[in-house]
Amino acid sequence: DSLDLGVSMSEVPFALPFAGVHLKAVGASGSGKTKWFLRSCIDRLSACRDAVLWGIDLTAGPELPLWRGVIQRRAFTPDDAEQLLDAALAEIDRRAKILNAFAEDDDPDNDVDEWYSGLGPALVVFADEFSQTAEFDGKGGKPNLLGKCEQIVRTGRKHWVSMVMLTQRTGNSDFGSQTMNS
Repeated sequence: DSLDLGVSMSEVPFALPFAGVHLKAVGASGSGKTKWFLRSCIDRLSACRDAVLWGIDLTAGPELPLWRGVIQRRAFTPDDAEQLLDAALAEIDRRAKILNAFAEDDDPDNDVDEWYSGLGPALVVFADEFSQTAEFDGKGGKPNLLGKCEQIVRTGRKHWVSMVMLTQRTGNSDFGSQTMNS
């Protein structure tokens, strides 16, 4: 279900789903992406018993550490981000094998084609200052964090592995590729 995050300036309720969707928050520096949007998302999701929260911030800002154990896995360096993204991809693979096993068995009660809370929690990966992550595109000896994020965006939704990306502009340079930008 969508989680209430507050109301807009015109008093319209603001709610977003997190399981099975990817989100982008774009706003200028000081617009509230981190201090309002990210905090609201983490606060609401942390109250859900069927959600696991991970986070990446290659600028090593103070936001993710403020949440301590609420964000169960955090990455502040490219190497740590690579390990976190590899773990998210491994989780997608594990969940895909479970869904495939259900599809191949003869039990009609197992006929599901998408992850749901009865199978396990949603995994939400927050990437604050995503443009910093997108710069690691595998070129010049850099780890390919962008490619791993693209893979998660392409395959994660049906397995309830989602990304929430926050950055300052909407161009391909901020998101690293057309895949991530769209």
